[in-house]
Amino acid sequence: PITLLHLATHTSGLPRHRGEVHPANWRNPEAGYSVEQLAAGLARFRLARAPGTQYQYSNVGMEILGYAIALKAGKDYETLVRDRICRPLGMESTFVSVPPELRPRMARGHAMPGRPVPDMDFSPLCASAGLRSTANDLLKFVSACAGLTPSPLEPLLEKPEAPHALKSGAKVPLAWQSDGNFFQHSGMTYGFTANVAFDRNRRRAVVMLANCNSSLGFIQGRLGRAISAGRSPEPARTVSLAPAMLNQYAGLYRTDGGATYTVRREGAGLMVRPLNEPGERFRDDGFGVFPQSASVLYNKLWDVDAVFSRAAGGAAPRMTVAWPKFTLEAVRVSNDIPPTPDPIQVDPSIYDSFAGRYRHMLFCGLVPVGPTLIIRREDDELGAHLMAYMRCKYIAALARNQDSNDLGGTDMTGLELFPDTKTAYGPAVTLANLRLEFALNKQGKTTGLTVEANGKTFTAKRVSAKPVAWK
Repeated sequence: PITLLHLATHTSGLPRHRGEVHPANWRNPEAGYSVEQLAAGLARFRLARAPGTQYQYSNVGMEILGYAIALKAGKDYETLVRDRICRPLGMESTFVSVPPELRPRMARGHAMPGRPVPDMDFSPLCASAGLRSTANDLLKFVSACAGLTPSPLEPLLEKPEAPHALKSGAKVPLAWQSDGNFFQHSGMTYGFTANVAFDRNRRRAVVMLANCNSSLGFIQGRLGRAISAGRSPEPARTVSLAPAMLNQYAGLYRTDGGATYTVRREGAGLMVRPLNEPGERFRDDGFGVFPQSASVLYNKLWDVDAVFSRAAGGAAPRMTVAWPKFTLEAVRVSNDIPPTPDPIQVDPSIYDSFAGRYRHMLFCGLVPVGPTLIIRREDDELGAHLMAYMRCKYIAALARNQDSNDLGGTDMTGLELFPDTKTAYGPAVTLANLRLEFALNKQGKTTGLTVEANGKTFTAKRVSAKPVAWK
């Protein structure tokens, strides 16, 4: 049996994702999802372990918990959240369904910089990701959780922080990720990332929101802990350097191993950022450093310093960057700094030339094997999109494996692809370990593609120019 406590502590044994959705639009996968679909997926799923024995984060569990609470209360989940949490805390801009008069305030989500995505619609199973809010509203929430502001909900807010013992002896709180003092939770959809955190002992609270599903999602947890501890990027003790002094360090630096870094002056400090290799889609955000002396600059948030020196005889400046457990040496190879590349723009008509069905072929291209990859062009209010679908009848069988991470049951998955070049495409940066390169003949006709995924490469032949319609 799975209890409400198992659901609330992520110890139910249910998977992280549903996996068995059949959306009408893969760019808005939650639209139209029903409780009946979830029930059908649960009926097929087999637990790998007894509930209450091990922590395993589960969006599915949160959806079921929210739905169960709503059923018991006789109200929908959004009404309960607004009546029991938002209104007592003065959170007037938090909704599942944003009223029409407030929709102009909504930020546009992006799969990656320069690539907007449509707003998502959420089903009645919205407890894992369906709330839309503002930084100000969330600050009211975490301020009450941290004890910074008095709240009529204080006795209730303390309950989720209390640890609950598992059968293994480990202790976990309700829903929050915590070490006992510091509590945080992050979230991500196709177009947004979010993180809230608080520390009752230090009486600090942090909210970070981004309208982009980007690398920010990977650093928010570290940022939240650092900021809650009172650490900021700029050290308390800095010296003022003239812009000309900082500008003399700017340029392109390269390590002995071939890694390249750009150094730019930004305000009173320098910004150090790794430079991507050609075709590399995931871009590190870099870090700023602030002067401690004429040649030493420091970042307190990441505990990293950059030391600049000029060798005798007028040799090029060198940069030493030191983290607590890692140091790199680089020499300046150019005073010119390449601009940050803008997202590649292509004529959407090229998507039509890629559309079709692709199969991996054996025996001189005579025998197709494996699933069919379907490439389609789809258009909506944001423009044209290149979509990839994989028809795979054995996904449902795989889902019955005890190590499955979703409920399974589908024979189709979808993914939007974004251009790196006119012929090379990949998904959003958080899934950057996948890349498709379309092959063209001398006449410019698409003949096949090469797929690179998780370090493996395989080729597929275009067996038809007509993608299969899927309903």
